[in-house]
Amino acid sequence: STLGWFGDPVLNTFVGLPRPALAALICHELAHARQFFPGDTALSEAFATVVEEEALERWLAREGTEEEGLRYLRRKLEVSN
Repeated sequence: STLGWFGDPVLNTFVGLPRPALAALICHELAHARQFFPGDTALSEAFATVVEEEALERWLAREGTEEEGLRYLRRKLEVSN
């Protein structure tokens, strides 16, 4: 997110993302747009990540399939290890 300094790009690579990953990306960036902590990048990222995870959990419960949720969680675990 450029926090409004420039138009945030929508890249063609976003289109190919799995639905949960795209939903997570959108929620993360919307969190940045809603709340930014000047001078504290770590807090800003932590806030956006918490919002992303909570929003994605709600999105998966409402719009996602169990398979999508499990696949997303597996990918997330692979990235964090």
